[in-house]
Amino acid sequence: SRKIFKNFCSIDENEIKFNNYVGFLRLGNVQFEILPKIWKDSREENSIENFSNFFIYGTLEFDYKNKKPGDHYISGANSRHKSFLNMLVSHYIKSMEHEGSEGFPLEYIEVSESSKYLRGKLDLKKQINRIDKSKMDVIYFNQSYDHQLNRNLLFATKFLIENRLGLEGQRERLSKIINLMPEEISDTEEWDKREFHFNRLNERFQIPYNYAELLVNKHSFFNVSSKRYYSFLYDMNKLFENFIYRALKLNQERIFGKENKITINSQSQKKNFIFDERDEAVVYTRPDIIIRNHGKIETIIDTKYQIIESDEGDEGDEGESIDKICNIKLKNPHLYQLFTYSVLYKASRAIMIFPLKNLPNEENEVNYRNKNRSKRCRYSFLNRKNNPDGSELIVCGIPMSLAGDRKNWENDLVENLKLCITGS
Repeated sequence: SRKIFKNFCSIDENEIKFNNYVGFLRLGNVQFEILPKIWKDSREENSIENFSNFFIYGTLEFDYKNKKPGDHYISGANSRHKSFLNMLVSHYIKSMEHEGSEGFPLEYIEVSESSKYLRGKLDLKKQINRIDKSKMDVIYFNQSYDHQLNRNLLFATKFLIENRLGLEGQRERLSKIINLMPEEISDTEEWDKREFHFNRLNERFQIPYNYAELLVNKHSFFNVSSKRYYSFLYDMNKLFENFIYRALKLNQERIFGKENKITINSQSQKKNFIFDERDEAVVYTRPDIIIRNHGKIETIIDTKYQIIESDEGDEGDEGESIDKICNIKLKNPHLYQLFTYSVLYKASRAIMIFPLKNLPNEENEVNYRNKNRSKRCRYSFLNRKNNPDGSELIVCGIPMSLAGDRKNWENDLVENLKLCITGS
């Protein structure tokens, strides 16, 4: 077990400290839930819900056409899950029951066979080399349930049952889902990793497919002493970056206005800035998020999953150089990184976004809402008197209260991001 843990955390005599990984580990009959630090002071019943909504919003595919997350099975405030794993399995089951009850999709698949009758088109290459001319080699398309989408869904459902990745009641419902699926669907030994493209005939299965892919492909098994241990872990730094990017992308007009021609890209461009004697690049930069206005780079955003406290300071950052800006403690390297981005990409604004600790909902709703607002600090790189073209530096803490109805917390999130980026 210690060999497994050391890949994701540090262990001493008194505690286990995970290295910014979130998710769960299953060691034998013991399951460890690893939730982000930003919700550790929340009411216990909200912790899983906060993280679940954050995870789904930041990882699953989105319905950009309708400007909403492609997942209408988020449970919201009326349903509590005892673990993150049970939440994922529950959403997969709900989506499969909902869509499967209306029937599984058929697809046209190519069939190649020998026939006495011409059907479809003649396979000339085979026909020319055929000795027995009484039959014809034909190629035609036929509707079938046995295709990549259905095979992967069947594999995922059996995978969850065989590895006991849900509660007993959930496994019973998974067995019933298998009974709903047409017998024509072939069993496969592994998930088909080829890219799958949805269309209007099968797009209603995109939600369960996304959950299936998460549960099957984002895990890892370890073999220790002839036993298998299951893990499902994500780097919180990447999750937070995805969460902010998707929030901006989905709510682009609400944040920037309709009059601006804004494009938002994540990890889309890199610039070299250190070269060797042969003039070949040896170091390059790739900002987390780039925002362009009418094609011109306007804003560079660097997301940092770092709990920054104005009074207590970062946990575990002793001995590192920090600067106090707007009563917020920041590491010097983070400021150097933002400055480098602003110069290389000629951006007029460089923003660092970090999460604020979630606050429990107090009886005084007005006080609660006032506390759960972005903390925004505005400065400038270089001295504007001597360098009028110097970039603007903005440091923002974004509240992460995501429990309850998605519409409510998403509205708060949009207001906070708008305040952070536009100042209004």
